[in-house]
Amino acid sequence: MQSGEKEFSLAFLTVGQAPRTDIFPELTDLLKYPVRYREFGAVDDNAALATARISKVKPDQLAYCSRLRDGGEVVLDKIRVTELMQQLLLSFKSDEFDLVVILCSGDAADYKCACPVITAGEVISQAEDDLRACGLDLGIITPLAEGMQKYIDGQGYSEAAITFASPYSGADMAKAGAKLGAYDLILMHCLGYSREMGNIAETQSGKPVLTARQLLSKGINDWLSFQTQKMKAAV
Repeated sequence: MQSGEKEFSLAFLTVGQAPRTDIFPELTDLLKYPVRYREFGAVDDNAALATARISKVKPDQLAYCSRLRDGGEVVLDKIRVTELMQQLLLSFKSDEFDLVVILCSGDAADYKCACPVITAGEVISQAEDDLRACGLDLGIITPLAEGMQKYIDGQGYSEAAITFASPYSGADMAKAGAKLGAYDLILMHCLGYSREMGNIAETQSGKPVLTARQLLSKGINDWLSFQTQKMKAAV
């Protein structure tokens, strides 16, 4: 960090439990600006986990797949987790963080917070729309089988364009990638997917792969760049 260069203070919120040693430092290594950060989880507290955890996803139930502190997989009720995330965000003071980042590619909720908030879901969905608008035929890897239908019903994907492989349970990324070799580009739609997992899917599919972490890091870098330029202009 150069003398006089601002170090940004970031908060990262996962729908599971912190710390996310599977995500960091890979995500922060992709950032182009100096940052310090703290991690928080919606179900860090065992009582909160008990109210949000589900053993089997019902047909019409919205669910998140995330990671526990011990590295295990957990499936959570989306409505309850959104409530817990909002409670956590309301506890932050306006001068506590320069930016709060929601680490869930399926979360684009309009949260209330005294600090600026970026949701991974919003960043990734916008990138996905832009890629499709350019005429690219996308294949999607998602962590839950139950999550596949939303891409078909809500976003117009064919059934063949979607496959699932959990990043938290040792799923076969090579098999998932091989299923999507007919598509122009593969999007790994969960922050749990590492660059290493992306490389495996890329090798087996023969097609380029974008991870949610890569897309989110670009969104964060764009925000940090804008703030840096604003500060320079004010000098």
